[in-house]
Amino acid sequence: MPVPKRLYSLGDSFMTTDHPSDGIDSFCALYCQTKGFEHVSLARPGATNFAIRLQIDQAIQDRADFVVLGATSADRFDVVLDGNDRVAAYQLCHILYSGYRALSEHSVDQSSVKLVSDTFNNIVERVYQNKLVTDQQIKCLKNYLAYLHNYTLASQKDYYVISDGVRKLQSQNIDFVLIPGWLSQFDWSWVSNQWPRDRSSPYDMPYGPSDWETPVRFTGTHNPAWAHREFCETLLTITQHWS
Repeated sequence: MPVPKRLYSLGDSFMTTDHPSDGIDSFCALYCQTKGFEHVSLARPGATNFAIRLQIDQAIQDRADFVVLGATSADRFDVVLDGNDRVAAYQLCHILYSGYRALSEHSVDQSSVKLVSDTFNNIVERVYQNKLVTDQQIKCLKNYLAYLHNYTLASQKDYYVISDGVRKLQSQNIDFVLIPGWLSQFDWSWVSNQWPRDRSSPYDMPYGPSDWETPVRFTGTHNPAWAHREFCETLLTITQHWS
């Protein structure tokens, strides 16, 4: 029996797959069901572009057959939990994934967590990471946001980070689709295989947030079930050669 091809979904909440799904399957999961692929989700709500860059490394290391990649916003921060800790280079396994109610939690080793990578609000309000980030670190983060953080500068730096990952996917000859998402203001014209601009992407939330549904269902992906079905149709259309 042939081994199914594996599609990796990478990104933030818009690219994530809930676990449990509660009836709202992500478009990548729907796509894999249609194509007979195995779906491996590394996307996680609140992920920074640095975390997404590490997701790319993981997908390449795992020899993914296909990748769907979404880029996120620059209002996010990577906080080292122990400033005295030294590693040669951070890997995806060093980033907190537990507790986000996402399928990716079951794909990322959590035995050596060293970083919290999340939105400012999630970190300050301790939505997911409880007491991992200290009160002193949160105070410093607030001061940094107030006096040093510049969204335009941070976005441009993130663009370079994700661009490097895209080029690495290209160099490894891995078929992928890029969704520029919150970095769509930058030049992606050099990337031929990206989400069509004339079709709604997950980041557009074309039908409004998921809690407009009746009955109300929680989803970390922000989009309702019917939006994911539309995204799946778009992905099927632009990847007809994936088999």
